[in-house]
Amino acid sequence: MKFQGFKGLTKEEYTKELVTKYITVEHDVDDDSCGIKKGRQFAIIDRDSQRLIGDIYLKQDQEGPNQYCYWIGYTIHPDHSRRGYAFEVVDGVINYLKQQQQQNNHDDSNKTTNKLIIIKAGIDQNNSGSINLVKKLGFTYLNHEDGEDIYQLTL
Repeated sequence: MKFQGFKGLTKEEYTKELVTKYITVEHDVDDDSCGIKKGRQFAIIDRDSQRLIGDIYLKQDQEGPNQYCYWIGYTIHPDHSRRGYAFEVVDGVINYLKQQQQQNNHDDSNKTTNKLIIIKAGIDQNNSGSINLVKKLGFTYLNHEDGEDIYQLTL
């Protein structure tokens, strides 16, 4: 794959790692039951074939007492690119984080400050497909940092 490899693992080892470590959707942003505070990659599995077609990376940073930043990255195997998989997965993560934000703000309704969620993606400036994808999802260009263009979405 052009913009991401298998992190020094064989394809089989990488597949096993991703398939055996999947996100649990029953947690809130203060809980780290799925390890996203340290950064975690999750498998993207084709519903029909049940084959690994890519992965998504998610890492949570707390940038202040009422602000969370999530870094997101994704890779779709070239055989499956341009079929809407990346859009579907990233849009799903955005919607999941919105639901978590609403739930946490509802649970903390007696507080005067709601938690703000920011999602950032670092993208190679030559990866026009990924840049177009995040723009379509509402991300805006923030800056250039460590060799990547940084795009941001504030929820």
